[in-house]
Order: sequence, then structure tokens, then C-alpha cells
Amino acid sequence: EKVRVELMDCLSLIEAGMDFSGEDIEFIDADEAAKRLDGMSGQLRRLLNGSISYEAVVDLPAVGIAGAPNAGKSSLLNKLLGKERSIVSAQRKTTRDVLTGKMSLDSCECVLFDCAGLILEPQTIIDELAQTAAIEAIGNAAVILFCVDASKDTWAEDSAIRRLIRSDALIAAATKADLVAKDKIDNRLGDLKELFGFDFSAISSVKGDGIDVLKKRIETLLIKTSTVGDKAGSSEASHGVALTVRHKQVVTRAAGHISEAAVELRNGNEEVAAMLIRAAYQELGGIEHENVDERILENIFSRFCIGK
Repeated sequence: EKVRVELMDCLSLIEAGMDFSGEDIEFIDADEAAKRLDGMSGQLRRLLNGSISYEAVVDLPAVGIAGAPNAGKSSLLNKLLGKERSIVSAQRKTTRDVLTGKMSLDSCECVLFDCAGLILEPQTIIDELAQTAAIEAIGNAAVILFCVDASKDTWAEDSAIRRLIRSDALIAAATKADLVAKDKIDNRLGDLKELFGFDFSAISSVKGDGIDVLKKRIETLLIKTSTVGDKAGSSEASHGVALTVRHKQVVTRAAGHISEAAVELRNGNEEVAAMLIRAAYQELGGIEHENVDERILENIFSRFCIGK
């Protein structure tokens, strides 16, 4: 998502330079744009080089992060893995795929996954497919991290979603605890225990509060309930990102488009470069029908005074 934002910014500046060449404004020169594209391509290639295959994690026990949309699951996954694996957004339902990474604990390893937020009433076919994938993945997990947004005032939706999770090996996490006043957090945890019937750990993915304790609880429950992965037998880097074949293909194609765009810019072919940047932008988002032209114009007119 970070690369997509940078691509849109760069594309907007290049398009502005072509479409508004009569304006007394220098939007971006070709060399600077090419250097920015080189950096984006490098980010994607580092992601590919640092990834691990699913074969490397298939025999490890799975720990699933589940809960309502926007319950802080993606931020928690990122914090536990120590890298940005998920999209983090204030918008509900921003995680579509089941996102996976390998996590190394003190005495064992596991596969940590964050899937689409469970939705009581899926509104689209995409929501339904995401819901099906989420329930299937959760059902196969050795341990479930059940996330509830501690900053909310009511948890009716969370309570209903809890009933969709059929697992006794459950750890309850009160996420976004940093948004609750310190003198109120104990009462909030008490309210959650009264509603759900089990203890919650206060977690702040932003500040890192409660993360070490949470890891220890995960490790203890894994040892109790499953055969854990031996750290000594691992040949790939711990905390690696597991990419599916489809994800690798998408990232590879996008990185290729971006590298080609940088070459075309240095050769003075701005229109070809813009076309390649568009292709990379859409590859990374998996988007077929997004109105890219509209987003480009919004980006331009929000930053420059043109035609006035």
C-alpha cells in the first residue's frame, strides 16, 4: 500500500507535467522521478528476497488472529512479526486475503495469520468469499487470538462474532488499549471479562504494550495444545513473510513495470513511463475498475493552483 501511494504521487506529477506543460510550474523532472521509481522497485524486490515459501511453514502450528472488522488485527500482526505485512487502515474490511508470516518465539516457531474481519452479514460476493476463507483458516488454527477493540463503548457485534469462532484454545486481546485512559483500562477489562467470560490482555500495537506477555501466552498455549516447530531445524529467516505464488507474481510484475518506467523516463519517453506506472499501480491493488484518471486529477488539483 505504501508503494501504491508513492506510485500515485509520482504518476500524478508526471501526468501534470504532460497535461499542463503551458503552466509556469515545474512538477517533477525526469531524473528525480526515475530515482523515486528506483526506490520503489527496490522496496518490492527486497520484499521478494526476504519472503519465505509456504513449503517452509506448512508443518508449523498456526496461530490465527480473528475478530470484527477494524478490531486492530492487522496492526497486531505487523507488531508481532516486526514488519508491515498487512494493510493498516481506519476503513473497515481492508484486509481481503489471509495474510501469513512465520513468527519465532523463545522455544518454538509458528505460522501467524491475519484474515478478513468476520462479518455478520456479508454484503458482497467478495465479503462472502473472504468470510469463508476466514472461517476455514480459523478452524485449522492451533491457537486463536481473539481481538476486541477496547476503545469501543459496546461489543454486541464482537459478542456475536465470538460465537462464530469454534475454538477452546483462545487468547483474548483487548486491542487499542492506548486509546483508553489509564485509570479506566482495568474497568474496561472487567467489562470485557463479564461479557465474554474470560480474561483479556490489554494490548497496544502502537506503543508495544503487552506484546511480550502476549507472545509468552501464545508460546505456552502452543506447547500445551500442539506439536511446535523446532527453531533449530529452521533453514529460513524467522519473522519472514510467506507469500503465495500469486502474490509473488504480482509483486514481480509490478517491480518490473516500475523498473521499465524508470528507464523510459531517462530516455525521455514520459507517456510510456506513465503507462507502465499505471500498470504497476493496478497490479499492486488487484484493481480492474478503479478510476485512476480521477485519482490523478484529484491529486494534482489538491496540490497545485492550475488554470487560475
